[in-house]
Amino acid sequence: MKQLRKIDLFFLLLFSVVFLFSSRLEAQFTCTGSVCNFFPGGITKELNGTLTQIESVYLQEVLKNNTETTFLNQIVSNSVGVGDVKRFQIGFGLGVAGTKKDDVVIQSDKIKLPNFPNGGVTLNPTVNLDFNLGWLIGLDKDSFLRRFTIYLHGMDVKVSEADAKGLQSAQENLRFQGSIKSAGGMIRFQAVEAVPFLNSIFVWTGLNLGGGYHYSKQEYTIQYQNEQAQKLELQNVQGKWGGDTTFFYATETKTYNADLRTGITVFWIATLYTGGGYTWNNGQSSIQLQRSGPFVIQANGLQEVSIPREYQQFFNQDKSIEQAGTLSLKARATGISKRSIAYAIGGLELDFFLLKATLEAIYGDKEIYGGSFALKFSF
Repeated sequence: MKQLRKIDLFFLLLFSVVFLFSSRLEAQFTCTGSVCNFFPGGITKELNGTLTQIESVYLQEVLKNNTETTFLNQIVSNSVGVGDVKRFQIGFGLGVAGTKKDDVVIQSDKIKLPNFPNGGVTLNPTVNLDFNLGWLIGLDKDSFLRRFTIYLHGMDVKVSEADAKGLQSAQENLRFQGSIKSAGGMIRFQAVEAVPFLNSIFVWTGLNLGGGYHYSKQEYTIQYQNEQAQKLELQNVQGKWGGDTTFFYATETKTYNADLRTGITVFWIATLYTGGGYTWNNGQSSIQLQRSGPFVIQANGLQEVSIPREYQQFFNQDKSIEQAGTLSLKARATGISKRSIAYAIGGLELDFFLLKATLEAIYGDKEIYGGSFALKFSF
C-alpha cells in the first residue's frame, strides 16, 4: 500500500501527556463464497482471533490520533495572528490538522493481516469576528481596556469530497467528507506595547497574552483506497484481500488554551510572529471501521492474483475460482480522551488596511501538526 504523504508545514517540538480510555470492541469478520471453508472450522474462526489486537493495537490508536488533531485544529481555527486588533474585523478561514504514523501490522503465529492505515485528519472552516474591547465601549486610545481584544469563531457546515479536494491531492489515496459544528473564542491582552525602531520601518509587536475556550462536534467519513488487493497470510498460506478501508468517525471535544505571542512588523504591512502555549483538552469519540472486498487463497496451483482496484467488483463473478469469495470486517470502538499539550505557533500576517490575511501553523507533538488560513475585513 502506498504510504500517505505528509502535508508540509513548519513546526517546533514540544512535549505532551496522554490519557485514553476505550470501551469494549464490537467487531466481526464475515465471509461468503466457497473459500470460506478452505480451512477446517472456516476462515473467519481464525480471523476473529485477531479482534483483540485490532482493538488494543489499532482502533484505540486511530481514535487517539483523530481526537488529538481536533484539539490543535480548534486553536488555529481562531486565526488570532499576532493577537491585537485596533477596532473591528470580520472574515472567514479554514483550519486543517493531521498526523501520519506508520501503518499498523496485526499478526499472530498463524495470521498476518494487511497493513492498516494509521493517522488522523480534521478540517474546520470558520467565520471569524474580532473586536477591540475598549473601542467597542467607546474609550479613547490611551484607555487600559484598549489593550484587550476579543476573538470569536464558529461554523455549522457540511464538507463534501469536492470541498476537501486540496487535502485529497496532498494525500492521493484519501477521500474525506463530513459535517462540522464548532464555536469558541479567546480574550487577549497586550501586556507589553509595540516598539518601533529604525525610523519605524520595523516594529516589535510587544508581548501579547491570551486564553480561550473552543468546542467542536464533528462527524466524517475517511476512505483509504488501495490500488491493488493486499496480502493476507493464513496458516502459512498466501491470500489477497481487496477493498477499501473506510472509517466513520464522530467526536465531541472541548479545548482550553493559553499562549504568549510576539513578532516583528516590516514596512507596516507584513508581520512575522511566533509564540508558544499550553492546551487542556477532553473529548469523547467513536469510530467504525469497514472493509469488504474479494478474497482469494493462492493455493492448489493458482497463480498470484493482483486484483486491481477498478476490477475488484467484477472479480470471479462466474465463480470459476473455487478458492475465492468475499471477506468483510466491521469493527466499532468508543473512547474518552484527556490530554494536555504544549504547542508552538507561528505565522505571517499581512495587513492591507481594509483587508488582512493570516497564515498560521501549529505544532503540538512530533507527529501532530496543523495550520490555518484566514481573510478578514478590517474596519
